[in-house]
Amino acid sequence: QGATRGDGQIGEDITENQKVIKNFPSKIDTNIKILEVRGEIYMSKADFETLNQEQEKNKEKIFANPRNAAAGSLRQLDTKITANRNLKYFVYTLGENSDDFNIQSQKELFDYFKSLNFSITDFTKLCKNLDEVIEFYNKAQEIRHSLDYDVDGLVYKVNSFELQKRLGFVTHHPRWALAHKFPPKQAITEIKQIIIQVGRTGSLTPVAKLDPVNIGGALVSNATLHNKDEIERKDIREGDIVVIQRAGDVIPQVAKVLIEKRKPESKPYIFPTKCPICGSPAESFGEDVVIRCTGGINCPAQVVEGLKHFVSKDAFDIEGLGDKQIERFYEEGRIKSFIDIFNLPEKEKELEKTYKKEDLLFALIPETKNPNIDLTNYPAIPIRYSEGWGDKSANNLFKAIEEAKNISLEKFIYALGIRFLGESTAILLAKNYNSIDNLLMKIQEACKT
Repeated sequence: QGATRGDGQIGEDITENQKVIKNFPSKIDTNIKILEVRGEIYMSKADFETLNQEQEKNKEKIFANPRNAAAGSLRQLDTKITANRNLKYFVYTLGENSDDFNIQSQKELFDYFKSLNFSITDFTKLCKNLDEVIEFYNKAQEIRHSLDYDVDGLVYKVNSFELQKRLGFVTHHPRWALAHKFPPKQAITEIKQIIIQVGRTGSLTPVAKLDPVNIGGALVSNATLHNKDEIERKDIREGDIVVIQRAGDVIPQVAKVLIEKRKPESKPYIFPTKCPICGSPAESFGEDVVIRCTGGINCPAQVVEGLKHFVSKDAFDIEGLGDKQIERFYEEGRIKSFIDIFNLPEKEKELEKTYKKEDLLFALIPETKNPNIDLTNYPAIPIRYSEGWGDKSANNLFKAIEEAKNISLEKFIYALGIRFLGESTAILLAKNYNSIDNLLMKIQEACKT
């Protein structure tokens, strides 16, 4: 049985597609009752180039990078398509295993994987001291571009499983493993404009709009500037020529301003003192370097970002309500609060009753446009008749909303988007209070005192 990582608890069943990956063992010779191996499925650089050439030839979607191509290939409904994509894999660690598993170290584990015909990377080494670790890192950095797959660094692990157990975990990662990234890829471009984005907690985040530049195979047109202090520290201005890098080969950021190329008329960037969306005062509080809009629920940007968080994958996970749909439904007045999401199917049913479907279609379809039908008499066009929607997509959305009413307590708490309350804290609260009624009772008691 094979599954994706998903949200860490629930993933997608990919058993049939995993079976068609070459050299993945369909049977293993072991007496261990429960054995879960974890790894990564990838697409080689050569296969990625071949795939994109075929896609272009057939006038189909071009993939941005091998990672996206591998993920898309693995989720195909037709296993024949997956088989033709020539996916590969490495296994690198254990998941769940039964008590009869008696491997004692990471080195022994790799040897055991090999004996079961699993594929592991040959680029590993058991190091005896820090000098050997650094020597291996430098070697990896030299040869990384000659590998037929993308890597962004190394992972160091304590070899002994007994020592791993004693070291334990913190919230997001084990204490016995450490990632060491390679220096990020860089490129030079111009900052055309600095804009401000407002987050769900009111944070004003400056973003540099760039003259698009290719960094490591990805076209980058935006880069985060983090906050006001970062802009002032690096003296970043509109019109500056800058060095851009992708932190962890993912997030674009400004590494350096090329002061010698700055134009004489250049002026320092003035950070706004008011929210660019609602006009409320923007302030920092205490030792927090982040400047925030004080508008709260009166700020449309905070409301919209809060709604996006509420329906996101790690929260209510409502399929069909992506960022663009939330923005559109907010502008149309369909969804202004969390409650509106769950009232949406019933409201749409009532809205549809006010329409004559045949009149609406004649009014919307260009080839059959009827000038005698005035759509201004209608309060709003039902979702199923709106551009980009149809009966199937609308019904699927309403079904997803209905199914989302059953949710675990930790996901519900996390979905509320309370500042300082992330996934791990939500899990702790859920374990401690067990039910929403218990939690609300404690909150009410706290408010009284």
